Order: sequence, then C-alpha cells, then structure tokens
Amino acid sequence: MIEVITRKIPLISQKEVWYYDGSPVELAGRTFFYEAMRPPARPYEEFHTLWSSLELAEEALHRQISDTFRYHIRKAQQIDHKPWFAFDPSDDVLERFLDTQKSFAMAKGIIPFGRSRLIAMIKAGCFCLTGVSIANQPMIYHAYLTDGAIARLLSSHHVGEQPDTIRGYLNKSLHWHDMLFFKNHGYVTYDWGGVPKPGEGRTFFKESFGGQPRVLYNYTVQNRVYNAFDYLRS
Repeated sequence: MIEVITRKIPLISQKEVWYYDGSPVELAGRTFFYEAMRPPARPYEEFHTLWSSLELAEEALHRQISDTFRYHIRKAQQIDHKPWFAFDPSDDVLERFLDTQKSFAMAKGIIPFGRSRLIAMIKAGCFCLTGVSIANQPMIYHAYLTDGAIARLLSSHHVGEQPDTIRGYLNKSLHWHDMLFFKNHGYVTYDWGGVPKPGEGRTFFKESFGGQPRVLYNYTVQNRVYNAFDYLRS
C-alpha cells in the first residue's frame, strides 16, 4: 500500500492512497483511494487493468508475450541503445521528463503530470523512472508508481524523430527490461496501468504481454471543510 501527501494546505490537504488493503489510514482533507483491493461501503468506480506476475521464472514470463512482440524485442537488440532505471532521478533527468511529458500530453489531449505531485512521490520513495537513450539522448520514458511489491505504469511517452518501427521495437523492449528490473528487485506484480472495461474496446499492446485482468476500485473521501471548499470554488 502507498500513501502520498500531494497537498499540505491545512484543513484542505490532499492524500493519495494506492492499493488500499484495509490497513488503518489517516485521512486528509481529501483522500483519493486508487486501485483499492476491495470495494468500499461508499460510491466507487471500478478500475480495470492487467497484472503480470513477476514471480514467474524469466522464461515463463517471456513465454507469456506474443510471438510478434517477442520478435520485436529481439529486433531491438540489433539497435545501439541503452536502457536505464532510476528510483531517484536527478533534477536534470526529471525536468527533461516533465517537459517532454507535458508536450506529449498536450498533443494527445491528456492531463500532464503535476510537478509537485511527482516530487511528492519521489520524496515518499514510491516512484521510478525508466528510459531508453540513443547516443546519450533520451528517446522513450516510462514512469512508475512503486511500493516494493507492485510496479504500476503511470505513463509512457517518446521523444525525438526516430521512425515509428524503431521506436516501437525499443518501447516493447523497454517494457520487457522494466519487468526484469522490477523482478530482480523483488517485486511480484507489474500493473499495466489500466485498460478499457469489457465491451468498451481492447488494448492490444498491453494484452500482448500476457497480463491477467484485475478489477480494483477508485473512490474519494473528503471532510466537511473540503466539501465547503469545493462548494465555494464552484
């Protein structure tokens, strides 16, 4: 389970709790429960994702990947590149990640990472950034939320002008090396960060790595002060 204070203003502080397992939690003004292990006795939204077991032997984990994707991972070995992994990325690496992720998110019409939220995760020891570089230039970034047992994919984006085919090979290879990296650090689960609900589409890319479907639960708890704060802002 992960607990991160993302806002520290008195009375209207905010906290994120990931993978809530029923353990005692000190609530903030507003507490977001993400991917709780069981449904609460309050309104919630189901969250659908895929989990890959890192407890499998490396060979068995590799066999779960589709034939096509295993071929693409082998093709990546022919490209001169360097994967890297950082639980505590340097300021320069972090700023480059935030700048490029913001540009990528704006182009895709999604919400970019907030810098203060990311810094809070790093200080709480629950963040990992991985990537692929060519000639010392970053090309692909993967960001993860981590708790020592589960590595949860938060985002994936690319930079640079490499051909789509090359970028695709390297992205798949990085996912594979990320899985091995977390496995070798004692993690037991690789969470693919969400997929559509059944009947609402497929996520071919993530499914091709062989993860198993999981349903978890998202909900929010907030106190009266935060309710009043929300009312005044509306």
